Amino acid sequence: MGRTVVLGGVRLELHLKAPRVPGPGEAVAVPGQWQVAGRGLAWARALGRAGLDPVLLVQVGDDAAGRVVEGDLRDRALDVRVARRRGTGTATAVAVTTRDGGFCWEVEGTAGSEDPARVVGQLESLDAVGGIEWLVLHGETRREANLVAALWVKDHGGQVALDPEPSGRVGEELVAVADYLLPSPAALGWLCRARPPKTREETTLLAEWVLDRHRGLSGLVVSKVAGSVLVATRTGHWWHPLPVPAGDDLDVWARVVAARVRGQGWEAALQSAGSGAPPSGA
Repeated sequence: MGRTVVLGGVRLELHLKAPRVPGPGEAVAVPGQWQVAGRGLAWARALGRAGLDPVLLVQVGDDAAGRVVEGDLRDRALDVRVARRRGTGTATAVAVTTRDGGFCWEVEGTAGSEDPARVVGQLESLDAVGGIEWLVLHGETRREANLVAALWVKDHGGQVALDPEPSGRVGEELVAVADYLLPSPAALGWLCRARPPKTREETTLLAEWVLDRHRGLSGLVVSKVAGSVLVATRTGHWWHPLPVPAGDDLDVWARVVAARVRGQGWEAALQSAGSGAPPSGA
């Protein structure tokens, strides 16, 4: 069995808690805390909880933020491969919330700035020691790097699963080369230029529209619609109820991906997602 790889999506975030929403022109002193986070890191952790041993490929800048991120990742129980870039900064963000959580303001410093050529080098190093079976991509990684990685993995016999969050960042060209899409209802609505579906019927119709538009797709896994998860493929679709609580969307998708990596069919994969437990053999 080849490796499961997650590309990018790690940044240094400054979280600030304000006592209230500031007025126009008002300055409010607030405490803050630095935290290493990101969509890719969340994916790697979710796949680990699902029983896989994923590899997280990360690029950081040659700056203070990059050194903090690299040191934090080194202390985690994850297989992380870090490459340093010269001349560019590490991805950062600032998030501000009120104490009651009623207000959120997020400002990105530098978004994903992965070097596509460096990404190919990282993939080649992994491929030389066991191969890559699945590549998980998401919207926090630079578009060009995502596309280059997807094409490389498919050319080498692997499969690409695409999480289109944050919506609007992945681009049609990346959707066109993915094997599987892992959208939330909101992301599914964005893909179809429609409002997010609220019922099973609406979700099924939109999923079928996406499959018809993108002929290279093998299927979609749509999480959390009316307490269920949908798998739509070219041979049919299946709904499966989720337990309450079922974990977040990444946990649901990760259990499905893990079941597929282990060779299980779609119905067995859905049962793994619905059970809230890692797939058999994990």
